[in-house]
Amino acid sequence: MKKEKDSRNIINEDTKDSVVPFPLPKGKKWADYMYELTPIEKKSDGMWYKREDKFALLGINTLNGSKCRQLLHLFETRPKGVDTVIHATNVNSSPQTPMTAAMANHYGLRCIQVAGGSSHKSLSEKELPIFATMFGTEYETTMGSGFNVNIQRRVKEIMKDFPNSFTIERDITVDHNLPQNTPDKILSFHEVGAFQTKNFPDFIEDLIIPFGSANSTTSVILGLSRDKPKNLKRIHLVNVGVDKRDYMFERLDMMGADYSDYEFIWHESGYPYSKTIKGVKVDDITFHYRYEAKVYTHIKEFHPELFKETTLFWVIGSVPDLYTTAKNIGKEIPEEINEFFWKLKPEIENW
Repeated sequence: MKKEKDSRNIINEDTKDSVVPFPLPKGKKWADYMYELTPIEKKSDGMWYKREDKFALLGINTLNGSKCRQLLHLFETRPKGVDTVIHATNVNSSPQTPMTAAMANHYGLRCIQVAGGSSHKSLSEKELPIFATMFGTEYETTMGSGFNVNIQRRVKEIMKDFPNSFTIERDITVDHNLPQNTPDKILSFHEVGAFQTKNFPDFIEDLIIPFGSANSTTSVILGLSRDKPKNLKRIHLVNVGVDKRDYMFERLDMMGADYSDYEFIWHESGYPYSKTIKGVKVDDITFHYRYEAKVYTHIKEFHPELFKETTLFWVIGSVPDLYTTAKNIGKEIPEEINEFFWKLKPEIENW
């Protein structure tokens, strides 16, 4: 019986379901499913796919992916006694925006997101802030500058007024260049993603990974360095952002990962980060328009030889659907964001 179960973990076609049950069974929380293996599925184009988008918290097509799992780990390991999360957000593209809001709601924490160069009106016209507001997030919109360094400075300022608060680093990471992030802390962060290589098939020779912040890829390579699938030879890193290879290899070396068995092949997707490509899909997979869609389009155009039964495409996540999420949790979609008036509230109350 165990052998049969292991086989299903390796080749598990079109399960259509999230590995996180929805609704959650009584007494369970999302973290109880953090190490549940997402399936490997073969599609009509001949390739196999690691379906990290099936780590979905509120049902399929809702908040999902390996980034979501890493964020869940950060909430699980948050400092004791905190009651508020405050962090910088990219309101145009970051999946961190609604994910952080949902996590805070799940754990009963207040969530304040700092958006620079935006107004209450402009944020109320964007899907990601509206998505986050559905989970109770408040937005600090007095910040005139949209530069990340300035937004991060504002986060630190606000945290001084909330002594029981913590923050999530940009890109959902634990930056090894920051003194508070010890090697043990970085290893713990990557362990949750590294476990997902446990069902990596031995017959795969080529692995394709969308390469952006490098966090998910680092976790995958850490797992592969341990599990050593028999025939994997080449890891194709298809860039969808800035080149963070040095960052990735520094982290892998810090964690003692031996990746010498693999040839790393670098691909430029050919698209700027800001570019989106919608409607790219294979069978039941609709690729993330900012990440996986660029990777799939690049491979299809320039490397069709990779469409074969010994190739695996690692799907890091998909775009969560606002309407599906609202329906699943039984909430109305907000018409505008919740605005947080940091250090202005007394004056506003006197108007």
